[in-house]
Amino acid sequence: MVKKGKYQLLSYIIDEYLVFYKSLNKNEKVIAFAMFETYLFNPVISILNKFLKQKYLQYYSIQVGTVEKEKKVFLLNFEGMKKQNILLFFNSVYQGLKETKTIFLKNVFLEKEFLKMIPINGESNLTLSQYCDSVVFNTTNESFVLDFYSVNLNHLDENDSFIYNFVKISNNFKRKGYLIINFIVDNINEIKFCIQFIEIYSKREEIFNTEQNFNKFFNKIILKRHPIKVKEIYTHLWRKNITENYVSFKSYKTLFFAENHYDSQKLHNITKKFEQKLERNQIENIRLSKNLLLIEQSFLCVILPKLKSVYIQAVIKHYISEYFIYISILDNEDCKKLLNIEEFKSLKNIQVLNSKELLNLDLNVFKTELKYA
Repeated sequence: MVKKGKYQLLSYIIDEYLVFYKSLNKNEKVIAFAMFETYLFNPVISILNKFLKQKYLQYYSIQVGTVEKEKKVFLLNFEGMKKQNILLFFNSVYQGLKETKTIFLKNVFLEKEFLKMIPINGESNLTLSQYCDSVVFNTTNESFVLDFYSVNLNHLDENDSFIYNFVKISNNFKRKGYLIINFIVDNINEIKFCIQFIEIYSKREEIFNTEQNFNKFFNKIILKRHPIKVKEIYTHLWRKNITENYVSFKSYKTLFFAENHYDSQKLHNITKKFEQKLERNQIENIRLSKNLLLIEQSFLCVILPKLKSVYIQAVIKHYISEYFIYISILDNEDCKKLLNIEEFKSLKNIQVLNSKELLNLDLNVFKTELKYA
C-alpha cells in the first residue's frame, strides 16, 4: 500500500496482544503496537508516563471517538532490535496496568481496532488518492475523505472540560472522527503531548468548514487544518502526531485529571444528572467548562460546589449582556449567602438555585422563544 522508511504499512503480523512490523533493511529493527480500552484517564496516564521515562515505550496515544465518546482507546508503541525485547517491554507495561480498569485487545479484536482508523475495511480494491490537502480512501461504491487538524491548547481559558466539550460540539455539528492525543518524553526527560483531530466523512456529504465553525464557536483559533500526503498516511494508522506542537504535560494536567475530592465529585454528579435531564427533553446544551453550561444558545447555567464571589462576578460581567444566567451553588449555606448579598438582588436576568431546585427546574423555561434584553 504505502512505504514509510523501511516498513511496509500493511505488512504487519498479529501475535496475540501485539501488532508487529519488521523493517525491510538489514538491521531488522522491530516495532510493535498494543492497544487497550478504558474509561478513565487516571491512573493509566500516570503509569504510562513512568514507562515512557524508563524507555519501555517510544510513545503512546489516546484515541477518543466523537461517537464512542466515553471510551478511550490507548495505543502503545514499542521498538527494539529483537522481538524478545519488545515482549519483555510489553509484559512489564501489562503488569503495571493490571490493577487498573483496562481491557487489552487481542488477536482479531486488536486487528479490528488497529485498522479502525481506515474508514473502509475488507475491500480488496481499496485505493488511496490525494484530493487537495486531504487523503481519500476509494472503493468501487464509496469514497471517504480524511482531514487532519492540529489543536491549539494555548488559547483555552478552561482546560479541564475541553475533551468532553470538543466531542460534544462535534456531535452537535454531526462531525465524525477522532481526537488523537500523542505522548512522548523529550531529551530532558519531560513528558509532552499534542492533540490532533482527524475527521472522516463521505465525499458525497455537503461541504462543511470544520475549521471555521469550531473556531467560531470557541471564539478562538482552536483548530488549524494541516495538509497531509498519501505517503504520510502511516501517521494516521499508527496514531502519530502530524505536527511538532507539543506542550508540557505539567501545564495541562487538569485536561486529564479532575480534582480528587468530595466537592469535585458532587459537582460532576449534579452536572451530569442535569445534562441527562436536558438531553432527555431534547434541549440543546453544551458544556463550556466544568462550571458553565450553555443551554439553547440563550441561557447560561453556572454550577459551583461552593460560593466563589470573584468568579461569579467575572461570569456576570462577561455574559450578562448575552444570556439569562442561572447560578446554582451546591452548598446550601453558600447559596443562602449569595441570595443575601444586596448588590446581587438588584441584578436582572439572573436566578439563584440550590442543587435540588436545579434538578427540579421546569425545563419549559428553556423552550420559550422570547428573548431578553
